Amino acid sequence: MQKRQIRISYDSYKGTKRNLNKDGVLIVYSETYTIIGVLDGVSSSPSSLKAVKKAISFINKNHSLYYKDNDIDLATLIFDTHNMLVSSNISEPYTTCSLLYIPVNANDSIKYSNIGDSRIYAVTEQFIDQLTDDDSDKYHKNILLKYLGKCDLKLNDFKVEVYDGTARRFLICTDGFYNLFENNKALLEVHNALNIKHSFYIKHNINKIIIGHNTDDASYALVRCEHV
Repeated sequence: MQKRQIRISYDSYKGTKRNLNKDGVLIVYSETYTIIGVLDGVSSSPSSLKAVKKAISFINKNHSLYYKDNDIDLATLIFDTHNMLVSSNISEPYTTCSLLYIPVNANDSIKYSNIGDSRIYAVTEQFIDQLTDDDSDKYHKNILLKYLGKCDLKLNDFKVEVYDGTARRFLICTDGFYNLFENNKALLEVHNALNIKHSFYIKHNINKIIIGHNTDDASYALVRCEHV
């Protein structure tokens, strides 16, 4: 069996215009797969950081229950996380969620899911390709249409996609990070940083791009998959 060796570089930074960092990074390791995600607490909700922490804790404790026959039911895992938040005693437990599922077996498919406006990108030496679509209003990008904790969501609101490209690197990040490089503002610098070989220098270069420049909370996880 050809295996994937998975390496992850990640960090989270409070926005310069925020009193509290409401982002969270999720990393789950098991013998057969890794799940990596970012969650971004909706800034208008005073309890969203509690929701982020509770969602991360739920996935960490329960992910294996959704794994069967060498595959994971990612949609139901996220939907049940959402239902847990809705039924909790947290007022307005609103958060975005982007998850990437990477099996150790290189013959098994990489999957991803997103709800809200955090994003997942495939990274190659030539491009940073956005894989997910934002659940935001067409004309008012700051208005979210879907997010964890929104009471009227159904299971079919949680879409799972299979990655069928050739990229070996994936970026998962909140809007506080991608707003720094969308529209080519710092795209070249970010692309160069994401393609560095060594973890220390990846983090060092991304630090320089984010720190002091992110008005909103900025979190990221760069996932590198090498076949061994």
